[in-house]
Amino acid sequence: MRDYSQLQKEIDHCSKCGNCLAACPIYGELNIETAGSRARVFLFSQFLEGNLEVTDKFAEIMSLCLLCKNCTATCPNGVATDKLVMAARREVVAKKGLPLIKKTIFHHLLTHNGRLNLAARFLNVYQRSGLRWLARKSGILKVLPGQLSEKENLLPDMQGTSPFRKEFPKLNPVEAPKKKVAYFTGCMTNYVFQNTGRAVLGVLKENEVEVIIPDQICCGVPAEASGDEDTFLKLAEKNVRFFSEYEVDAIITDCPSCGLALMEYGEKLGTEQARKFSEKVKDITEFLVKDIELKTPKGSLPLTVTYHDPCHAIRGMKLQKEPRQLLKNIPGLELREMNGANQCCGSAGSFNLSYYDLSMKILDKKLNNIEKTEAQVVATACPACEMQIGHGVRKKNLPQKVVHPIELLYEAYQSK
Repeated sequence: MRDYSQLQKEIDHCSKCGNCLAACPIYGELNIETAGSRARVFLFSQFLEGNLEVTDKFAEIMSLCLLCKNCTATCPNGVATDKLVMAARREVVAKKGLPLIKKTIFHHLLTHNGRLNLAARFLNVYQRSGLRWLARKSGILKVLPGQLSEKENLLPDMQGTSPFRKEFPKLNPVEAPKKKVAYFTGCMTNYVFQNTGRAVLGVLKENEVEVIIPDQICCGVPAEASGDEDTFLKLAEKNVRFFSEYEVDAIITDCPSCGLALMEYGEKLGTEQARKFSEKVKDITEFLVKDIELKTPKGSLPLTVTYHDPCHAIRGMKLQKEPRQLLKNIPGLELREMNGANQCCGSAGSFNLSYYDLSMKILDKKLNNIEKTEAQVVATACPACEMQIGHGVRKKNLPQKVVHPIELLYEAYQSK
């Protein structure tokens, strides 16, 4: 067994008060003790004491967690339940191994960009050739197991015919640059939301920031969240090596899940090179608001916008004001706060695939709050949240458009 002495301190700080239960979206839906954060802390403590084995039930309880960090944010003692859950998932993988599908994805897709590019090309052909229309029209998806029809609808239309990183060169120069950054695009921007990547480059060019797009690979979050620590560390080592070839002022990302992972490379890899890498990581909204004098667009964008806080942004990277300041910098835009803006949307990486119905119940609360604002646009600085909320909007036939805030800023610059 690994050395869990640091996590034992987290367990010791738990006073079993139950404050975490009110904050846990899973407990809020299932209303059973084992679905709450307090139970996960207790069960992992029993495992460490040798009173509990890694069983299928243990694995199921630990998988029923969004890793949203809401329990930690509301805990009077700050118990990092998500770290305990991640450790428990590592033990599950050590004892039982990975499911075949996850093993294939983590070991044979995420670690090889060429294979990921091929998979993305297949999805593009599926969406654009009429195959998707035929599959949906024929009803074949509905008769296949695992709620395949609903899960297939999660993926929005891909915004490009090729990966984003193939669309742009490594060096994107500007005259007399005020800053130079390296851009970690993440898989979602690279393969699905290419418009976000285009907006990032456009906004940075408008603000005289030179951008390098180094060779890179998946940040490793999907593997780590599933307990596959070895794959996560291999991916982290590669990314650190790729980005360390360049001298830059900051390493930026438009995805807080990626951003938080990159910020933790230094601690988890434990090398000086990784620590220097992590010290430079910033979310794009933070970089624009704090690191440069952001240029106010000359054009106006007369829109009503509400903002959803991604979990890894607000409780991981501690970003709340920055994306709102960015939106408020856009002339004509009205920001309308929704109730529960910082509550999880139910995406949580692949959670919405593993527990689709439960994920949708959590999302429904978010959609109801969005509807009440009567805003025209939902902005969120996380591609996974954008996919989840976009799916809910389409499913309920709501009028809102769902975008990354950087896209709204870029649109305002273009409307000058």
